[in-house]
Amino acid sequence: MKKLLVIFLFFLAACQNQKSSVEYADVESVVPVKLASADKVAVKEIFYPQSLYAFKDNLVCLCINQGADHPLYLFDKSDFSFKRALGDFGRGAGEFFDVNPYYFERTDSSVFLNTNNYFETEIMFRDDSIDIVQHRALTNLTLNNLVKLNDTLYLCNNNVQHEYSLFDVKKHQVIKEFGDFPSCRMKFEDNDDRNHFMQRELVCNPKELKLMSFYRYLPLIRLYDYNGNLIKEIQLKSLKQKDGSVDDFYDGEFLSFFVAPMVDDNLVYVLFMNKDEEGFMKDPSVELQVWDWTGKLLRSYRITEPFSLYTVSGGILYGLNLKEEDNYFFKAGL
Repeated sequence: MKKLLVIFLFFLAACQNQKSSVEYADVESVVPVKLASADKVAVKEIFYPQSLYAFKDNLVCLCINQGADHPLYLFDKSDFSFKRALGDFGRGAGEFFDVNPYYFERTDSSVFLNTNNYFETEIMFRDDSIDIVQHRALTNLTLNNLVKLNDTLYLCNNNVQHEYSLFDVKKHQVIKEFGDFPSCRMKFEDNDDRNHFMQRELVCNPKELKLMSFYRYLPLIRLYDYNGNLIKEIQLKSLKQKDGSVDDFYDGEFLSFFVAPMVDDNLVYVLFMNKDEEGFMKDPSVELQVWDWTGKLLRSYRITEPFSLYTVSGGILYGLNLKEEDNYFFKAGL
């Protein structure tokens, strides 16, 4: 009995003493490789999409702007030729009155969309239509930054006392809230100002059961496990945000750091800016950084081709430029 008690106390002490580590990443020591784009192809079939994804041999644009006739526009990955537009807006059977452009999960044969606010819809692409495989309610939470961990567990922003809510769709309840908001010199008048400044995007690794969170206005990355425990905090060495007020922030005078992380082939790709709005207007080039799931920066690419949306698939960068008079796709090998 005493032996069991000693083992239990040792285990308890080990759990209590387990703390996340803080590391400093010297991103400036990784010299970006200039990326040359090729195969520019003009595109006229879409009306200002909000997101771009790769699925099998397709590039999929999600469009929810007024003027778009359909939510899904498919293009061929090899030559950017337009294939078809799929899905219908509306409130009838098989129609969508809302599609979240920032949620796109895949299997080998189907994709999952966050539709009509609180639902997840699994669809399969046909020649001229979509088949709805299943359609289920997820939660009544506001689904900002929705991330699917598995068939049962999902994450979304909390933005009240903690950064994230982990919820179980089978139990229909939040099972954990986690993520302390980072410390900051700025004084916020309310949670809305804080949440705007603390914008972050999170990606997941189902194989290693890890989450990686990138902050837009802080030189900061956080690595979590699937239980919401902070494994590691990565601060960018020698980089910091400007000093200023909330008004300065809303006027675009603060630096943007990380934007639009995504996962391909077990690597994390993220755009790195390190510029304010004026700096970006003078020099619109950005870096595409590649991180592994230990929190190590592997390499970086300098992208001088202007673009609005991007995705990576099979080691190839696909970009969509919506900033010129003639919109066009381009791609470049990484």
